Amino acid sequence: MWLCVLCCFFFQAEDGIRDAQESRGLGYVYKRQEYMGQILSVKNSYQYGPICIDKDYRGTEVLPKIFDFSRIQMKDRYPILITFINHINSRSYNAHTKKIGLDVIKSFVFNNNNYYELGYDTSKKVRTIPGNGGDRT
Repeated sequence: MWLCVLCCFFFQAEDGIRDAQESRGLGYVYKRQEYMGQILSVKNSYQYGPICIDKDYRGTEVLPKIFDFSRIQMKDRYPILITFINHINSRSYNAHTKKIGLDVIKSFVFNNNNYYELGYDTSKKVRTIPGNGGDRT
């Protein structure tokens, strides 16, 4: 018998974080950012993640199932999902772009780290491509 426990956090930046000139947090990245023909805002987007899958379950259907469950819970309120992945985290990048199908919006630097900003249309069911789950190491 096994037990899998997962915690997902979804949070929404406040308008002031995205709009304040002094702000240099990740919310600053959103400022006037466009995806799916819309300027990202707290009314049309939410930030997904982080998520961690146990080594024994990487490369399986656990990630797409969890992602799709969370997408279904949020799609009626937010048409756009946004997440950030550090460039050094190739496993997460491959799982989210190749297995799930998130779009790369842009790359940016924050606190001397390089990140991808990824987006997803929450009205679309998760597509999975067999064999593109990232490595299991």
